[in-house]
Formats: sequence, C-alpha cells, structure tokens
Amino acid sequence: MLLEMTQIQETKIHESINEELKELRKQLEAERMKKVQAVNKLAEIMARKEMSGKKTTKVSSTELKKREKECRRLQQELDQVNWLLK
Repeated sequence: MLLEMTQIQETKIHESINEELKELRKQLEAERMKKVQAVNKLAEIMARKEMSGKKTTKVSSTELKKREKECRRLQQELDQVNWLLK
C-alpha cells in the first residue's frame, strides 16, 4: 500500500513537471516568434529608409557612432534569433 502511494505521488509529480515543461516551451516559442517579428519589422523599416531617396545629410560623429552601435546590437540580436531557430 505504501509503495502504491509512493508511485501515485511520483506519477503526480511527473505529470506536474511535464505540464510545467509544456507551458515553458509554449512561452519560449511565443518569445521566439515575437523576436522574429520585431527583427523582420526592423529590417522592413530599414529597407524602406534605404529605398526612400538617398539624401546626403551630414550626420555628426556621435550620431554615427550611436547608429553603428545600434546596428551591431541589432545584428547580434538577429544572430541570436537565427541561432535559436536552428
């Protein structure tokens, strides 16, 4: 009888862990999708900016550094998303 109770408890624990794992996987997939959508939208916006007239406006060196830093950060994020999707 004690063995049966232990087995029942273990079964309940396994079921609980499986449910939690299932929920975490769902959350992970949702986060991946959000990240992919954000990166795609950003790529679309950047492409649109490139397409809309190439105006030659002077940009300060600090602004240029900010943009380069942002580009590196976004590239890292894109690389990370691509790695996660493999």
